[in-house]
Amino acid sequence: MTSTKKKPVPKCNQSSKWKRGVRERIAAQQKQNSKKKATKNSKPQAKFLPWERQPVTCPYCSRRAMLVTGQVIYPHRPDLHDLNFWLCDHCKAYVGTHKAGLGWGNGTRPKGTLADEPTRRARRAAHAAFDPFWQKGDLSRRKAYAWLAESLGLSVEETHLGAFDVATCQRVIELCVARRSQLSDDCLL
Repeated sequence: MTSTKKKPVPKCNQSSKWKRGVRERIAAQQKQNSKKKATKNSKPQAKFLPWERQPVTCPYCSRRAMLVTGQVIYPHRPDLHDLNFWLCDHCKAYVGTHKAGLGWGNGTRPKGTLADEPTRRARRAAHAAFDPFWQKGDLSRRKAYAWLAESLGLSVEETHLGAFDVATCQRVIELCVARRSQLSDDCLL
């Protein structure tokens, strides 16, 4: 005759309020520690500026822009076909995006606001006037933008040529010409 006695449950598996509380606290601590490790190892994301928030809208007609490739914007430039652009299909204003994998997102983050042809022309001229200050080593890039921000009465975060309108770009060009002539006068003394 075989007796079917129940095996006693080990004390470590017995459920009590005290043990349940300990297990929950340990689980909560482990979860919190894993979150800390994840944040330590992950790269900090750059703060999004107002024009970088999605959905991207056109400043001219307030319609939503669509993400297209360079083949739509520059069909004659095969070297730009793989790049992304935000395009307003209604007024044909567009802006490029930061490349993926460079710390600026997945390749859909706009470099500025959408721009029509006169605005793009003014931004190119402003870059041509301003960029040599930091590219030639006269100033560091950070100091050059700090000078430009102070001269325009803006914060450094707001000082982004890709977000400027035509009038602000003209002001940048005037400031750069004045600064360049001031620097050349200082060199002659």
